[in-house]
Amino acid sequence: SIVIEENTLGHGAFGKTGVFRDAISKKQVLIKSIQFFNESDLEASKKEVSVMQILKSEFVVKCYGYFIKEKTINIVMEYCEKGDLQKFIDNLQKEHKIISEQEFFDLASQLASGLSFIHSKQVIHRDLKPSNIFISGNNRIKIGDFGISMIMDEQDYANTVAGTKLFLSPEMLKKWSYTEKVDQWSLGIILFILAELKYPFDISNELNLVNSITNDIPAPFVNLKNETAQKLILLLLSKDASKRPTSDELLQIPEIASFQMSEFNKEKILNHYH
Repeated sequence: SIVIEENTLGHGAFGKTGVFRDAISKKQVLIKSIQFFNESDLEASKKEVSVMQILKSEFVVKCYGYFIKEKTINIVMEYCEKGDLQKFIDNLQKEHKIISEQEFFDLASQLASGLSFIHSKQVIHRDLKPSNIFISGNNRIKIGDFGISMIMDEQDYANTVAGTKLFLSPEMLKKWSYTEKVDQWSLGIILFILAELKYPFDISNELNLVNSITNDIPAPFVNLKNETAQKLILLLLSKDASKRPTSDELLQIPEIASFQMSEFNKEKILNHYH
């Protein structure tokens, strides 16, 4: 029943993403169309669908299913009208605004709630970054893009390198075994960027980036004054993965717990978009 393409959001090497409207329900959906050239390509995309379909949470982008047409798999997903967290950060930078402590803890609460649920289902996202985190029409934060996620096995350790280097943990860069704590590292990077509007390590070139992530302490805080917020970011950015708090532990922090399951602060967030 999906017949009307409203907007093409992006093109990649092997596909595109567009917004469509269901002709019957009038509901907008996002369709990610990916070309496949062999059975393994197709199975990889089907795996993304199967992972998303077991992650039924208000903090995860919904996946409604898929259909195949002319060597293209089309994944039908929830459409988040406010775009992604990268757009939100770009707007903050452009307008020289910083988020309030209240907004920081609200965002941290929603992201931790999403990761807590994902990890409870034995899934590691492995590519958590602002462009994979979406904002719905009612200002709910939703984690999406599970294309390189993996399901933990009985060992609870993995060792394949995946993800975007800026958000990769030291253990992944060193090609060591890792757990879901790699997502906690990525969360620490995201929260630092949200608060400081800059990256915490040296990004002058790729070699410096890898060395800085694995060896340096994060850049000092300038915008973020709250000591609890500073401490939780530094803990998430521990080189030793075992010292990083789980998302369940983050949700026990009073400042974060007070926002758990609350509606996003609509007025302030909307001000950042206009």
